[in-house]
Amino acid sequence: VNTPIRRSPARATMSEVRKITAEELAKHNLADDCWFVINGKVYDVTKFLPDHPGGDAILVESAGGDATQAFEDIGHSDDAREQMAGLLIGDFDSKDKSGKAPKPSNPKTPASSGNNGAGSPLVFVMIALVVVGLAFYAQQSGMLGAPKH
Repeated sequence: VNTPIRRSPARATMSEVRKITAEELAKHNLADDCWFVINGKVYDVTKFLPDHPGGDAILVESAGGDATQAFEDIGHSDDAREQMAGLLIGDFDSKDKSGKAPKPSNPKTPASSGNNGAGSPLVFVMIALVVVGLAFYAQQSGMLGAPKH
């Protein structure tokens, strides 16, 4: 007896390309229902969360939105890109009549922010404090010699 394989209704095949609107995408923004867009394609990564080498939190941060920038910033391997094919559920409907675009992911990790924290005023303040502290220590320990008057 041949039993037909039951596919998830969300999964797309090559012949049936499902169009997913921003409104629909936004509803799938939780760890137990996690979809996002990468390069115009919508992926359901819910079942992949426990297997993601970088942890599930980074994927959940982008849930319901556009993860293209975060995905590309990390520099994923060819193997990772091949794995994505099994998670594809459709194309993002960029002509969505609601006028809504998917929210861009907002990764909170310095590695994906583009400036690695170097532009932060706090970094400059911390560096200045370290320099002042070292100068004070050097003067107090006699390393700089006595000031000339």
